[in-house]
Amino acid sequence: NGAHLLDWEFIRAQDPDNLHWRSFWSGNVSLKRLFCLEVGGFDALRFPRGTAGEDLEFGHRLQQSNMVLHFRPDCLAYHTRSSSLGELVMRQRVLGRSARRLSQLGVTDAYLPGNLERDFVASPRALEEMAAAASEAQAWCDDVQALERMYGCVLQYAVVVGYAETTGTT
Repeated sequence: NGAHLLDWEFIRAQDPDNLHWRSFWSGNVSLKRLFCLEVGGFDALRFPRGTAGEDLEFGHRLQQSNMVLHFRPDCLAYHTRSSSLGELVMRQRVLGRSARRLSQLGVTDAYLPGNLERDFVASPRALEEMAAAASEAQAWCDDVQALERMYGCVLQYAVVVGYAETTGTT
């Protein structure tokens, strides 16, 4: 369902009537048209189809223009498309590449922890092995929480690999 791709812990730790721009996910959002137009809308030139991060960059600009973001857990949206772990890993690599683009635009702390360029090692091959092991674990592991943690680690590492791919450090 994609919920593991979104940082719900970060959302729940905030005031629901004044969320940080990092919580601006465009999968289910409602905005006043005039406010969107005043800020310039989504930036399709910097974020062409097939990339990610356009919603966070837009949310960053909206908050700089005094937007107050509210969270209403009763306003639901259902995304019915399911994805394999491999598809999710590829999506996370895109997020990592987009994190680099966001950082270059001055939108920091979107997907990655601080000091990443200095402190990490990324290996596409290790990512493939981790994803394969996590997929195989589904067949024998009954511990749903352990599987969710494992998937979370694999998907976070996929972001790191995607970021590293933009810097030539993989």
